[in-house]
Amino acid sequence: MISQQQANEAMAQANQMLKELEAKNPALVREESPTAAFVIERPDDHFIAKPVVLGLTSSDGTYYEVLAGIAPGERIIVENSQASL
Repeated sequence: MISQQQANEAMAQANQMLKELEAKNPALVREESPTAAFVIERPDDHFIAKPVVLGLTSSDGTYYEVLAGIAPGERIIVENSQASL
């Protein structure tokens, strides 16, 4: 899938995105408990780690609000399948 280096780079970018979001909107931390993370995309015949910031989640952890990093309609890998956001 992806290398450890790719995962580390994506997490570093996601942490930076989170800091920028928190600086613009301090209330975000209280309201949504945002988390830096990454998702896996497969734009062609290779996989990439894409940094994201996640917000609210469902009680069972099945659904996540994406605050930054993914645009509507982008396709990501979800548990060996693909999902559109």
